Amino acid sequence: MSGQWGGDSRRADTANATAPGFASFHPAMRARGCVMQFTPEAATEARALLHRALQIDPASIRRGVIGPPDMVLLQVLPSGAEVLKPVPDQIRLLRDEIFTLTDAVAPSIELDDPAGASAQEGARVAVRNGAGIEGLATSTADYLRGLGVNVVEVGNADRMDYSKTVIVDFTGNPYTSRYLMTLLNLDPSQILFQTIPDSPVDVAVICGADLTLP
Repeated sequence: MSGQWGGDSRRADTANATAPGFASFHPAMRARGCVMQFTPEAATEARALLHRALQIDPASIRRGVIGPPDMVLLQVLPSGAEVLKPVPDQIRLLRDEIFTLTDAVAPSIELDDPAGASAQEGARVAVRNGAGIEGLATSTADYLRGLGVNVVEVGNADRMDYSKTVIVDFTGNPYTSRYLMTLLNLDPSQILFQTIPDSPVDVAVICGADLTLP
């Protein structure tokens, strides 16, 4: 469906004339400083979609809320900033409950095999030295590679004063992040999420001063 946005109230009058039935939307749109102008073809398509939507039984609509305490946790970053941390497995269950016609299918990867689950995700892992300890990133990368982790980058972090090791998930890889947490003897609070869809790596391990390899 095509349309144009604008701030000229005269466009709303045009849209009202060409798209009867949509006039009720325009006062709210004017209040926000923008209106929509439909082409005749788009208006016809929009009216058809609205008509079909009105025929849906509200009782058949499945709803869910992604929020604390089960699906979102409050996380404090090393910088002191407070962010909301999603719980991917719980969100997947809600997704399945809403968008499947049967019971929730749960995570599609077998959880009792952490190494296998991580391998199936195929996440590209970077290991970065954030403690200023010579050779820390290299030795950590060698240790992780020996356990099947797909380490593709080794280097330095953005700074050298990380007191705690953190795992940063850029593209949504809960099984890899959890596997790394187990291998490095970390706790869940040390897994952070920072969405960067076009990141050259999927997960980064930032080695802090607390890191001790087995």
